[in-house]
This record gives sequence, C-alpha cells and structure tokens, in this order.
Amino acid sequence: MTSESRAGCKVVEIRFNTPYEVGEANVFLLELDNRLLLVDAAADTDECWRDFQDALAAEGYSVGDLAAILLTHSHPDHVGLVNRIAERRDIPVYAHPDAVPRLTRDPDFLSMRVEFYARLYREMGCGEAGERQVDKLRAALSGNDGLRIRADITAVRESDRAEGTVVLEVPGHAPDHLAFWLPGSRTMFAGDHLLSRISSNAFVEPDRDGRRLPSLSNYVRSMEKCLPLRPARVYAGHGDAIDDAAALIEHRIGRIRKKAESVRGLILGGKSTAAEIAQAFYGDKYGTLFGPVMSEIIGLLDFMEAEGQIRSRYADGIVTYTA
Repeated sequence: MTSESRAGCKVVEIRFNTPYEVGEANVFLLELDNRLLLVDAAADTDECWRDFQDALAAEGYSVGDLAAILLTHSHPDHVGLVNRIAERRDIPVYAHPDAVPRLTRDPDFLSMRVEFYARLYREMGCGEAGERQVDKLRAALSGNDGLRIRADITAVRESDRAEGTVVLEVPGHAPDHLAFWLPGSRTMFAGDHLLSRISSNAFVEPDRDGRRLPSLSNYVRSMEKCLPLRPARVYAGHGDAIDDAAALIEHRIGRIRKKAESVRGLILGGKSTAAEIAQAFYGDKYGTLFGPVMSEIIGLLDFMEAEGQIRSRYADGIVTYTA
C-alpha cells in the first residue's frame, strides 16, 4: 500500500491478490474535496474484503467514510467488493451505461452474448475449439446470479462529472471502459486502459444489439485520445503507476502495428481464416488461451481491414481474408 498527495488530493493505492490469472489488482482511495472515493473494487473474496478493511483502518478510515465508488469497467477483478460495501453503505456507484447489463448480469444480454460468440467462432473457422469455448460460456451462465452487482448504478459518459473527476470514455480493453481524470493535477485513473508491464487485450465483444465491436480499433483511438491530455501520472488497474504515458502509448501502438504486419505476412503465405492465422501465430496457446488469442487475432484482422490492408469475404458460413 502506498499513499501520496497530488495537487489538492490524496491517493492511496492498495494492491490485492485475486483468484484470476492476472494476479494482483489495484484499487485506489481518492480523498478529494473532503470526500473519500473508491476507484475500482478488486475481487469478491474474503481475503480482499479483509485486506480492504485493514487498508482503510491503516489510513484512519472505515467503510462508513466512503462517499462513492467509481468503476473503470465491469470485469470481475475490478468490481468484486461493490456488493459488500453497498450492504454497509448506501453510496452511488458510477459506471458506463454499457456496463449496466454486464454488472447486473442481465440474462437476455448474457444469452445474446453467448450466441454472439457461437456465431463468431463458426464464422472464423474455429470448429471444435470454438464449440468447446461456447460450451464453457453456456455452463457459466448458471453462476451469473452470484456475480450480479446489487447496488444502484449511476451511468456516466464522456465529459460527465463524477464526484469531482471528469469522465473519459476509453473503450478497447472493454466496451464499457472509463477513465477518471483530474485536470488540475493531470492525474488519470485508467483501470486496464494502460498498464505499465503488459499490454491490455482488447477483447472482442458485442454491442447491445449483438453486433461485433471493433475492439482493437477502438483501443487505438482511445490511446490516441489520451495523448493531448499529457497525463503527469496514470494510476493503473494492475502494476505500477505510469509517469510517461505518451511514450508508453506510442510503444503500445507500435507493437500493435508490428503484430498486424506479422498477421498480414501469414495471410500472404496462405492462411485465410482467423483460426488458421491464430494457430500459426500462437501455436499451442490457441488451445490453452483460446478466448484471448482469438480476441487478439480477430481484433487485428478488423483493425487491418479498417485500414485497407486486407479484405474479408463471407461464403458458406466462413469468413476468409486476403491481403
């Protein structure tokens, strides 16, 4: 746990162990205008809840001092303690409108989302690997109620004010991703939008109508959008804070373009479906990390097609690509 003051506000970073593959996740206590805000809420485990209360006490706070919760996005390693806090303290929870059906585990939306992936993986030529992934997603639907956020959610969008912060929409890693900006100190709470040690996977997701979102293209635009702000410090959802966001953004976009060049080389070499490209690009990880691998490859293909580098063709239920 670390604590620092920045131009009229106090920021306390708390790192939590989570049961997810990503490992540790960060949450932030933000003391702003004599109000105590919580940015993100770790995972829903007894260990996280105990460590959170200990961290509050170490700073002279308690759960009763919290004035609001700001959620950067709806992934479970960032929202897990919301219900436990809401049971003890009736405070607003701010999130993007597109986070609402995900946070509330809306059954119609989640069923649509599973069918979206079933259709997507068929069209991308994934065969049995795609069917196995969809079976896992369908099986997971039975546990949705336990993940449902029961607090009232206040939806916020670009340029809205949330408890003294300015809301920025930064879709990419998640379609409902927000960053919270303090222009006076040029401080950003960015969730998984920017991470110091690893790149954020821009997960392929449907919109509310079941249409595929151009996740990677959105992510690149969201990073470019942050450049004119010249953030002095970016607090990230995992890993260390970032003091040179511009250099990191340029590096991340450069890596994306380099990967796109490699994918184009595979297409020129005769790989024509997303599944073939993913297997050639990632080898065994195609089987062990199917979801993230296919998200990245499909995102790259959408990004390249939008830039005119490749073309897609749909025939007999399968999408093929040419360069």
